[in-house]
Amino acid sequence: MTWLCGGFSDYVAVIEVRAGALVEVRRISAGPSPAWLEPHPTRPVVYAINEVVDGGVTPVYLEDFTWSKAIPSHGESPCHGLVLSDGSGIVVSHYLGDVVSFIRLTKGGVGVQTVVPQGTLGPVTARQDGPHPHQAVQDPFTGNVWVCNLGLDALIEYEVTDSGLEEVSRVATPAGFGPRHMMYHPSGHWRAVIGELANEVILYGHVPETTDGVRTEGWVEAGRISTIPPNWHGDNTAAALRWSSDGTRLYASNRGDDSVTVYTLDSGVLTPVQSVPIAAGPRDFALSRDGRWALVAGQYANLVQLLEVRGDGTLGEVVSELSYPAPAALLEVDCG
Repeated sequence: MTWLCGGFSDYVAVIEVRAGALVEVRRISAGPSPAWLEPHPTRPVVYAINEVVDGGVTPVYLEDFTWSKAIPSHGESPCHGLVLSDGSGIVVSHYLGDVVSFIRLTKGGVGVQTVVPQGTLGPVTARQDGPHPHQAVQDPFTGNVWVCNLGLDALIEYEVTDSGLEEVSRVATPAGFGPRHMMYHPSGHWRAVIGELANEVILYGHVPETTDGVRTEGWVEAGRISTIPPNWHGDNTAAALRWSSDGTRLYASNRGDDSVTVYTLDSGVLTPVQSVPIAAGPRDFALSRDGRWALVAGQYANLVQLLEVRGDGTLGEVVSELSYPAPAALLEVDCG
C-alpha cells in the first residue's frame, strides 16, 4: 500500500503502510508547496498543485518518480486541481487569485482559459472578501464541473466546451456557509458539501425531473448537520470530506476541534456516531482502498497519522505517526 503526501514543503513523500506502521521510502521533487495531488484517470501520472503566489501544476510520473516542468495555471495560489474523467484537461481553483482555470491536456481547443466568478460576497468579511474558488468536482450524470466557491456561498456548474468553461447554473448555500469541498456518494445519487465557515455538511439528493415531457436532472437539499460535537465552543474550520467505499459512512475533519466526525447515511439522513481526536489542523483525510486504514494530514502538527478503520466504519486510535512539514494532501497510488 503506497501513498503520496504533499504539503507546504519542497517535496512529495512516498509513504508505505507496513505491518500497521507508516514508513517514508523516498522523496520526490514536485515544485514548491505541492499542497494538492490529483491523479490522471488512465495514465501513471499525478499532478501536484503548487500553492504559491505564482503557482502551477507539476506532473509527477509514477513509473520512475521523475517530474517535469510546471504548467502555469494563470492564477495566484492554486489550491486544488481536477483532472476530467476523459483526461482532456485540468480544472484549477485559485483561492487567492479568485479565478478558475482550465488547462487543456489534449490537442484541440484553447491551451489555458480562465474564468472569474461573479456574484455577491458572503457575510463573513474576514474570509469572504473575494470569490475564493476552492475545489472542482465532476458531475457523474452530466459530466459538467461544479466548483465550490467559498467567498460567494455558491456551487457553480460549468460546462466544458471546446473554448473552455461556461457557467450554466449555480446553487446557493446558506449565507456564511463557505463551501469548501464536495464529494459524490459512490452511487452518484447523493453529494455532500462541507462548509468551512459554518462547520456544517449539507447533503443533496439527485432528483431526475420531467417537465412537459423533457427530462432534466436536479439536486435537492436533503439535510444539514454540524461537523463539530455539541460540547465544542472554540474556533473551528471544517476541512476534508470523504465517503466510505460502500457509501454507508461519511467522514469530516475539523481544524480547531482537531477531530474527524463519522456519520452514518441511512435513507438520506446523516447521523453522527463518532468524533475522534487527531493531529492539529487536519487539512486532509483519506481512506485506503481496502477499507482498513485512515490517514490524516495534520498540517499544524507537522504529522501524518495512521488510524485503523473498524468493521463498522468507525475509527480506532492513532497507531502510527510520521513527520512531514505542514502536510496538506494524501493520495493512494499504484507504483512500479
